[in-house]
Amino acid sequence: MQKYMDVTFACNFDTFRFPFDVQYCMYCLTLPFYTSEELVLNTTIDEDIFVQDTSEWALELTGLSNNSFHEQADFFYFNITMTRRPAFWVTLVIIPTFLLVTVVLLGLFCGSIHEPIENVRGFLKMLQVSLGLATMMSMTVNVGILNESLAKSQTLPIIGWFVLWEIVLITIAVISVLILDQTKRRLMKYANPTSPGDGLLENRKGLSAKVINQHCSTAYVLLFVIFLVLHAASLTLVL
Repeated sequence: MQKYMDVTFACNFDTFRFPFDVQYCMYCLTLPFYTSEELVLNTTIDEDIFVQDTSEWALELTGLSNNSFHEQADFFYFNITMTRRPAFWVTLVIIPTFLLVTVVLLGLFCGSIHEPIENVRGFLKMLQVSLGLATMMSMTVNVGILNESLAKSQTLPIIGWFVLWEIVLITIAVISVLILDQTKRRLMKYANPTSPGDGLLENRKGLSAKVINQHCSTAYVLLFVIFLVLHAASLTLVL
């Protein structure tokens, strides 16, 4: 007997590695109401079998395996491998997010933050903080794309963790810049001239304005390196 069927079956997906996930599905075929003496089930895979890919998935029928259950029925498993094509998500979500956060970190820590004119420095500080806040708002666009495109599940996909971590990273970077700026202002506030006319400020602990600026510059460079390493690590983990 030859039997032709159109079959629809469900496959459980593990989407934690989205959009770099690979799904393994098995279609089971059996005739449980017959013994091996009554009926033998033969299944084969045609060499010319055609598996149609989609724009999102690359499909592959990898092979055929069988198993016997108490010698009452034979189970045949058709193994189907589904590999997601990640180009869309890498191009429109991961790479833009990574580049945007990189530019913001450069603007926060490598701008003209040590301008000797106080009014100019304060204006630049406002621009840097505004840049960080505007970036956080713009990254909500990526959150909206993920919210509309991803299936709701108990576990958040790795691309969702990536975007969330980048938002948290920018938030911490902005707070760090504000704290460092306020610390510098307090040190400079309690500074007193060491001698009339020399223009050199020295606080009660003996730190001059020049030394304070040097320490702050070192702190900015150190923070930039730390945040840049964390930023690069997030991209490495998602890929």
